[in-house]
Amino acid sequence: MVDLRPRFEVGKAQRFRITITSRAKAAAASPRGAPAASVDTSMSQELDISLVARSVDPQKGSTLDLIYESLKISIKTPDGEQLSLDTNSKDKNDPLAGLLAPLAGLKVAIEMDKDGNITSMDAGMPMDPAALLGTGANSGPSINAADLVRNLLGPVNTASKSPGQAAVGESWSTQDTIDAPWGRMKLSTTHTLSSHRGNVATIDTRGMFALTPASATSPAPVIRDSAYTGRTAWNTEAHMLDEMTLKQRLVVDQGTAGTSTQDMDVKVKRLGR
Repeated sequence: MVDLRPRFEVGKAQRFRITITSRAKAAAASPRGAPAASVDTSMSQELDISLVARSVDPQKGSTLDLIYESLKISIKTPDGEQLSLDTNSKDKNDPLAGLLAPLAGLKVAIEMDKDGNITSMDAGMPMDPAALLGTGANSGPSINAADLVRNLLGPVNTASKSPGQAAVGESWSTQDTIDAPWGRMKLSTTHTLSSHRGNVATIDTRGMFALTPASATSPAPVIRDSAYTGRTAWNTEAHMLDEMTLKQRLVVDQGTAGTSTQDMDVKVKRLGR
């Protein structure tokens, strides 16, 4: 059996860089025969975080602090304007320069059981820069910082708990939820431990979305296409993630509101290894 559980030392920081690139297209419904009007937006984010254990108990679990070290955001608005924000910006002439600065150093408390499953996690900072700037890029669900942390701590850290160990070739299923404007998205994922060579275990993931509407009376959108794939390189000597890649695609028919298409690419890399 391969041990996929994270291991921490009190006071020792594990640092990660998360890069997210997302593209969204909203096509408004139009009369028959008329061309459909569409709005395109794109956004990139680079987030550096650290995880520091406050306490570690092999029998009970760990208490961690997630610390946001820095964040860079670049957004292309529907009218073609390019907006950039950086927690470390010193440009006093830029009205957006200080918008993210208060987020640097923000801490989020995490409780983890002995098998590496997250049992509680503060909401942390709102990872929705598009909503913050009013660009309209937040027209659907996306994987935010908290969701990513649940994955980077170990591919078994989800709502469906796992013992944290697997044999090569073994698969297991998990379920998570992501908030969306029209309800809650349930993500059902199958993980497979594809290989274990040297000190690196490779875990492949594949999943799809299902929608639970916010209200039984309100019209519910229809998911036309959804896919979620990823690959994790887990270091079994360091008991920590080395790298992770994720891809998400979601096409939603919102009735009279039109259709939205979202694509997102995520890369996570452990720093200082």
